[in-house]
Amino acid sequence: NTIQPMPSHLMSVETDHIEEAAAWLKSQNVPILTAITHKDWGGIDLYITDPDGNPIQVVQYVQA
Repeated sequence: NTIQPMPSHLMSVETDHIEEAAAWLKSQNVPILTAITHKDWGGIDLYITDPDGNPIQVVQYVQA
């Protein structure tokens, strides 16, 4: 799951608990663009939008 095409700029916010962050965002009616996705580079992310429709990555970096 990723947004296509990728925008020319992207804000990213890190969390230690992506499942909890996703549940809170959903409870606040924040538009969620993608499901939680495990990435090949080792992170886990999802995308939301701000009030103007700009995408924001919410990411959890997994410790190896």
